[in-house]
Amino acid sequence: DILDFSKIEAGELILERAPVRLRECLEQSVEVLALAAVEKGIELAFRVDTDVPVAVHGDAARLRQILHNLIGNAVKFTSGGEVFVTMSCTVPDDRSEQVEIECSVRDTGIGIEPEAIGGIFEAFSQQDTSTTRRFGGTGLGLSICRHLVRAMGGEIRVRSEPGAGSTFSFTIGSPIASHPRPRYLEPERSELAGRRVLILHELAICRDLLRYHLDSWAVRVETVASEEEATELVASLQDTFDCIIVERSDAAFAAELQARPACARAAMITLTSIVDQPQTVGDASPCLTKPIAPARLYALLAKVLGPVKEESGQQPDEAQPETELPLRFPRNFRVLLAEDNLINQTVAEASLEKLGIQAETAVNGAEAIAAQSRRPYDLILMDVQMPELDGLEATRRIRSDTSVPQPYIIAVTANATIQDREQCMATGMDDYIRKPFRLEDLRHSLGRFAANRPPVSEAAPGPSGSR
Repeated sequence: DILDFSKIEAGELILERAPVRLRECLEQSVEVLALAAVEKGIELAFRVDTDVPVAVHGDAARLRQILHNLIGNAVKFTSGGEVFVTMSCTVPDDRSEQVEIECSVRDTGIGIEPEAIGGIFEAFSQQDTSTTRRFGGTGLGLSICRHLVRAMGGEIRVRSEPGAGSTFSFTIGSPIASHPRPRYLEPERSELAGRRVLILHELAICRDLLRYHLDSWAVRVETVASEEEATELVASLQDTFDCIIVERSDAAFAAELQARPACARAAMITLTSIVDQPQTVGDASPCLTKPIAPARLYALLAKVLGPVKEESGQQPDEAQPETELPLRFPRNFRVLLAEDNLINQTVAEASLEKLGIQAETAVNGAEAIAAQSRRPYDLILMDVQMPELDGLEATRRIRSDTSVPQPYIIAVTANATIQDREQCMATGMDDYIRKPFRLEDLRHSLGRFAANRPPVSEAAPGPSGSR
């Protein structure tokens, strides 16, 4: 935050202009904070209106930064309750080629005192010193958000009531970027139309969110808040349900409902949190991890209610089965992961394992240099910001040692501006992945790595010196 604020104060903030997939930006920001929300007993949910374009021209990294700050604050200042993020759009009458995107983050947290609202977006501002002591933080996040939003041609505002939560919202103006719409965003292509689904969930936010998505696909929906309501509803109906969606804790009850005539042929989908084990509940119930992403919900419903028809040119937003990476690596291929954060280590190792790669780890730049000098690696995933010695300086020192074969170095960083990328490349790094990176990001980067190496049949045994 301090580095970003320094850039802003110096007038050195430069925004990228490239296609930004809005739903992907929001989903990634929510997923990063999902674990923190679960640990505090917070229901974290998001909704993107169906008329929001798939993509606009803008700066994806900075949009994610704004969302991460606002959602992170909502989770930080909420103990239990809810955090709900929405995205909508309007088309100004005088500029039809440009849309106005509005994002809103509503929480049920501690709220803000009226006298503090006026300065909440000022640098180093907190409600009071007790807030800083209790929750921490630099007091720069909201100020940075305001600068970024204004740089994008928008405004940020807040509504709050002490003890009753806050709603932060911002608007940005962006030209629409051409991008195909996936199946789940086109109701006329929905294969779920006319199906009947029963939703059992105690929280209105979850019932309403599920209904919103299902209504857009022309699904016939019934919602209940308790097992008692579900029993009464099922007993009073003549029609039958095709699917029951329930919280994990209600899975046993839903299985009992399936013995009733109205639910006899109904499939069951259970909603699970990110900390639940990724396995089916009972004998055959597929799971959908919260926060609920509409693409995954659509794909799962299509799977349990009937296969989705094959189409040419299937869109990347739609859920796709993971396929093995069609890459060939040298024999004795060695990878080092330099990352100080344990959670990030676990995520990166899991992604590498999905691609059939085992990695050794270092927790700072000094360890990475020592490991490289002992026995050179083919590839290093280098976190840029690490204690003791950061990834930039570690890369410089590795590149200065010409006595050993040089690895291919991929920078991994949350700082994703043009200047940050250029700085990484200037130190001798070969490629660049933004945090939090997806499996697909890693796959593409490894594809570029493989393209710069000789085929396996030509590679000598052991570490390769080519870059």
